[in-house]
Amino acid sequence: MATKVLVVDDEASVRHLLQVMLATEGYEPLLAANGAEGLQVAHEHLPDLIILDWMMPVLDGLATLQALRNDPATTHLPVVMLTARQGDNAMAQAMVHGADFYITKPFDAEEMLAVVRRFVNNGSEGA
Repeated sequence: MATKVLVVDDEASVRHLLQVMLATEGYEPLLAANGAEGLQVAHEHLPDLIILDWMMPVLDGLATLQALRNDPATTHLPVVMLTARQGDNAMAQAMVHGADFYITKPFDAEEMLAVVRRFVNNGSEGA
């Protein structure tokens, strides 16, 4: 069974790029276009990792993160914030809300894959 990684981002190009990257590495990518969809997919599939954009319509990343952390079914899931918001204040705010890691856009593909590996399988290739 492949390791599931949920990508929640309102930018179709970012979702597609991450989908291809993750699938190439042997992961099972799950996709959502906003926080509300992301919460639904997270509950249905309980992914091994969530990559979560901050600025999205319907439900933004911080509100989504809070909902994940407040729900016993999803509170344990690792969440990597992926956002165009930069600076120590933005990173600190994400971490206070329960993010496990923070990557800014545009991101480096190898860095992203290293972070995914770190959280889902301790450095080995995709399951």
